[in-house]
Amino acid sequence: QNLISFHGLIDFLLSDHPAAKYLVSKYIIKIVPMLNIDGVVEGFYRIGLSCVDLNRVWQDPNPTLHPVITATKNLIKQLSTNGKIAVYIDFHGHSRLNGCFAYGCPNNIAPHKDEVFLNCSESLINTEKLLPRIISFLSDAFSWGSCQFSYPKERKAASRIVIRKEFGIVQSFTVESSFGGIISGPRAGVLYDEIIWKELGSKCGEGVYHLLTKDSSPLASYVEREIMLITPNRHINFNSEVDVYDYSDDCDNNDSNENKNDEERRNENENEMNNYSIESDSSNSKP
Repeated sequence: QNLISFHGLIDFLLSDHPAAKYLVSKYIIKIVPMLNIDGVVEGFYRIGLSCVDLNRVWQDPNPTLHPVITATKNLIKQLSTNGKIAVYIDFHGHSRLNGCFAYGCPNNIAPHKDEVFLNCSESLINTEKLLPRIISFLSDAFSWGSCQFSYPKERKAASRIVIRKEFGIVQSFTVESSFGGIISGPRAGVLYDEIIWKELGSKCGEGVYHLLTKDSSPLASYVEREIMLITPNRHINFNSEVDVYDYSDDCDNNDSNENKNDEERRNENENEMNNYSIESDSSNSKP
């Protein structure tokens, strides 16, 4: 199902949709259609012929045992050296949880200068939530309530985490498409099929467009203001003394988050957003 979602993204990028035309004309888009070629040929979807989960070797892939991962990571390294990578998305299928959702990497990065985030002039706190939240507005088959933003210790070698830490790509995600069904919204209880999976891939592409044009996108502007309610002091003076959070020694803080069941995670996230909306209404602010 992840490849079907991926197919939907490709169809979107090749379409006449104005957002697709903008992305194709303004950005270089690199697509790796399958990372586990040999494993899939043999009937697997998580492990390759080396009998390891290929999404757990990104820290130090072996060129002989994990050639596609090695080549892909080298490509990303080359691209990040030549210019800034705006978004990285790894499409996955999920066999245990329901819904379509994203795993992202949390940020507590205030304005500062260092070797990775060179001359970072604005706070990055919660910016990783923008794209998943935008997609949730574009498709009711995408579950914002199931999205998680964490660095689980057992997933420290997963692609989204390695790409975020080693190459400084803030918008680094795994998008999970379930074998099951939609868990919330008007289509709750409907099983995913090829049409819906392709729709999700297409909306991921449209969401990227809104993210990259947020200065002119009403949807992205609204989502950004909504997310800012989480951290009202997000814009910090660059010259002020700030703490830069290093997650490398703190990657098990949220281990339990990605192991919670659908209902617990969805309720936590949706209640959190409802609280922000209520706070916004009580202050008479307008979206």
